[in-house]
Amino acid sequence: ARFLGGDTAEAAVSQVAARSGLTLYQVGRAMRALGVKDAPLSRKRGGVGNSGIMSASQISASQISREVVAPCKRWRRGLLMRDHDALVEVAPGLHSVLLNSLRIRLRVRESKDACVGSMVVRRGDRSYLFRMSSDTQGLKPGAHWLVLPRDADWRAATFSGARAYACQHVVFSLCASLDQVARHVAACATALGRAETVLREGRAICGKRETGLAGVLALVRTEQGSMGGFMPAEVASNLARRMQSFKDCTTLAHLVQQLRAERDEWLLSLGVPDFGARRAAAVCAFLLGEV
Repeated sequence: ARFLGGDTAEAAVSQVAARSGLTLYQVGRAMRALGVKDAPLSRKRGGVGNSGIMSASQISASQISREVVAPCKRWRRGLLMRDHDALVEVAPGLHSVLLNSLRIRLRVRESKDACVGSMVVRRGDRSYLFRMSSDTQGLKPGAHWLVLPRDADWRAATFSGARAYACQHVVFSLCASLDQVARHVAACATALGRAETVLREGRAICGKRETGLAGVLALVRTEQGSMGGFMPAEVASNLARRMQSFKDCTTLAHLVQQLRAERDEWLLSLGVPDFGARRAAAVCAFLLGEV
C-alpha cells in the first residue's frame, strides 16, 4: 500500500478524471484498488486542487461572461423548403388553416394589391394565378379556380364547371379541403420550376389536361361521395377519337344530341377499351344533367 499525501492524491485523482472522462469517485475507487490507500472518494462533478486540466464544470460564470460570443448565424426563412425560391402572394384575411398549410410548403407574403380569394405563385420570371370559389357558377377565364363546393354536390359542381371549361376554357379543380388547396398551389410552384415556357401574365394554362371533347369527358366521375372516380385520361382520349373517326362527332352539342336520341348504347357501340356500361351511364348523367 502507498500513501501519496492529501494534496498529491487529490491532484492525481483530478487529473485522471479529467483525462479519462470518469467521475472523481470512480477514479478514487480505481486508485485505491491499485494500492493508493489515501485516494479521495469525492462525489463532486469535476476535479479540484492544483490540476492544470479543468473540466467544463470548473469554468466560472465570470470567465464565461468575459468571453465575446459571436452572434448566431440564422438561415433565411424557407431555405430548407423544396421550392425555396418560389413565393405565393395572398390577399389579407386568407383563412388561417389555408395560410398555415401554405407556409408549411412555401414562402408566403401578404399583398394588399391582391384580390380577395386570390393566390399568385411566383418563381423567377414565371407566375400563375389561382382564385378560390365555393361553386362553379360564374367562373371567368384568366385564372385557375380552386373550388370547394359548399353543399358537397360534386356532380352539380362538375357539370357546371365542365360547361364553363368547354365554352370559355375556364380551368378549375375541385378540392375536398383547404389542405388540398395548399397542395395544388405547392404542386404549381414545383411545376413552374421545370416549365420550359413562360406563362403570359393573367392567363392560366391547362397543363397536361386534354382539350375539346377529351377534356370534358375526363371530368366525368363514376363514383359518388369522394374526389376519386374520374374517368382516366387515356380512356377519355380514346373515346373522343373514336367519336370523331367512326361517328364524325367533334363537338359537345353533337354529342349531347346523340345521347338524347340513342342514350348510352351509342357510346358502347364504339367499342372503346375499359369503357363499360357504368362509365357510359356516367357520361349520360353528366352531360344530360340526370341525377
